Amino acid sequence: MNNMKKNYSDSDISVQIGDRIIFDDREWKVAEIISDTVVLYRESVSGKSQTMQEPVEVIKSHLQEQKYRDI
Repeated sequence: MNNMKKNYSDSDISVQIGDRIIFDDREWKVAEIISDTVVLYRESVSGKSQTMQEPVEVIKSHLQEQKYRDI
């Protein structure tokens, strides 16, 4: 999957490099999208960096759930 823009008005949620999302009660930045995997990046308060990889479908599903919670 190439970079795609998040658009909450569409039924299809997508993600773009640089987007910030809340995942597991933490703010993450989308660092890379490699094939069907999203690489998330964050820095903790102590300055330690963390990365996490999740399938695109997991991120989209999570964003869909957030959309309905925010309504």
